[in-house]
Amino acid sequence: MERVGAWIASIPPVTRYWSLLIVGLSIYSSFVPDKKMLLVFLPEKAFGTQPWRLLTGFCYFGDFSIQLVINMFLSLRSIRYVEQSYNSDSSLFPPFMMNGLSPNQRSKIILLKEMYQTLDFLYFMVQISFTILAIVTYGFYKFNLKIIYPGMILDDSILYIWSRTDPNMVVNLFGFLNLRIAYLPFIYVLLRSVLEKRFLQDLEKLLRFDMTVFQSMFAWKHLIAYGVGHLWWFMRYFLLPKLYANSNKLKSDERVKTLNQYRININKYKIMPDILRLILLPPWYWIIMIDMKYNRRYL
Repeated sequence: MERVGAWIASIPPVTRYWSLLIVGLSIYSSFVPDKKMLLVFLPEKAFGTQPWRLLTGFCYFGDFSIQLVINMFLSLRSIRYVEQSYNSDSSLFPPFMMNGLSPNQRSKIILLKEMYQTLDFLYFMVQISFTILAIVTYGFYKFNLKIIYPGMILDDSILYIWSRTDPNMVVNLFGFLNLRIAYLPFIYVLLRSVLEKRFLQDLEKLLRFDMTVFQSMFAWKHLIAYGVGHLWWFMRYFLLPKLYANSNKLKSDERVKTLNQYRININKYKIMPDILRLILLPPWYWIIMIDMKYNRRYL
């Protein structure tokens, strides 16, 4: 038990408590099956008289099962890595605020970034969750698309972000398969297709060029997950740090030139970097910088 306790304690806070909630709710629903429908996300009830569904919808993945255990085993590594490597990059801080700070004040912000790492990552997760809620709710009312486990979509979105932040990293899967994490999202889709016993059926449709395979709930859940993951990876890990705020002017110009070839002009709207910083930078840093600048703290 001590080893298990030490292993759980070594998991970063957000990943740890989210995983414990997922396992706890799955065990609870297994023992109290008549209560499980109170845990899933249903927009008309979550935004009405049962607001707890906004939270439990992201923490309930179904009854406790072998499939859940495998899913947790696969997911824990990706979420853990993203949380451990997460930091509020300097590109998120607006130059018009940072330029007015003294060296001591800038050093203080660096220290605060280390202190608030867990809180910053939680804020990032909440932002992704709100995006998923908006899409799932719109799909429910507009297309009758019923996705009652948005937590699974959040899980896959984080996996996708991990696969894009360090695509050349090699991981071992199940003790015998080594592969680059850039391929993990596709491997996970394939594995889940096998676990849900739909692989042969979907493969047969693809071989017959039957595109209805992409209209299934299984396909839509993964399309939403990886679409949301790509959106937040692009804004948080690529657009600001590697284009707008890249200190390596040569690399930045090369990327801009490549995008221009596809008629994507990122310099068309000069206000875009400030809008991105307003969205991505946690609000407490704005309060801290304003306090430093106008009240002259930490000089």
